[in-house]
This record gives sequence, C-alpha cells and structure tokens, in this order.
Amino acid sequence: MSSQIIEVKTQKNNKVHENVILVKRNNLYIKSPMFEEFFKNTGSVITTEYNFKDEEFEVYKMPTVADTNKTRNFAYTNLSSFVNREGWVNASFFRVKGISQGVNFSISGVNSKEQIETLKKELPRICQEFYKEFMKPISYRIELNITESA
Repeated sequence: MSSQIIEVKTQKNNKVHENVILVKRNNLYIKSPMFEEFFKNTGSVITTEYNFKDEEFEVYKMPTVADTNKTRNFAYTNLSSFVNREGWVNASFFRVKGISQGVNFSISGVNSKEQIETLKKELPRICQEFYKEFMKPISYRIELNITESA
C-alpha cells in the first residue's frame, strides 16, 4: 500500500501551521510543531506510554480537559489501531515527544483499509476542531460593576 499523506493546516497569529502525517498500513510518520508545543506547555509530565517493537517513546500526559467529542480521542494510550471499536479516531500520536522535528514509528496492530481511509478523512477535521476548542488564543475583557447595597 502506498503512503497516504494527510496535511492539516491551521492558522495561529496569521501564520499557517502545517502538520504532516504519512501513513502506511503499519507505519506512521508525524511532524507537528504546533501540537507538540500545546501538549508540552500544558504543564504535563512526560510519561513513557508507547512501547512498540523495541521502540520506546515518551509521551506528554494528556491534560485534564472536558473533551466530550465522541469522534476523536487524544487520550487513548494504545497505538495498536487508528480507529477503535467505538469508532473514535485515535489521535494520541499527537502527544508523542519529538513530533515537532518529526517521528516515525510502527503500529503494533492490524489496520484495515477502511480504518486508514477513516483516519485520512477524519483527521483534518478532528485537528481543526481540537485547535478551535482548546488551542486557539482567546481574549476577553470582563467588566464588573458592583453596586453597594444600602
């Protein structure tokens, strides 16, 4: 099977950030400085959670967020498949330390063509939604008017 290339582009401070993912049936290459910066800056501790085929990766711990989206899972810590039984796209590889420079690793499980096609189709949307919900800078001005009761 030839490589499937997935590019996710987001804008932050008028700068386009490209996230590149190359997928083969049992191999994945990811390069995403923006996502590594986010998970690194959440104050999370590095833990070793991925250990595949004599490869060991350090992973940023998933921050506690109320992510109730049922089509994605950044917290899933097993990279044996791209799409789990419940149909969630496994996006946990965005938490692997070093993806800002690019990381190549093997997938331990078997992924069907349908699972790879689902990843290819859904990952750009999932990343865009995650960016908008949790990463995009937000600035509000809140004014408090307090009146003293007599």
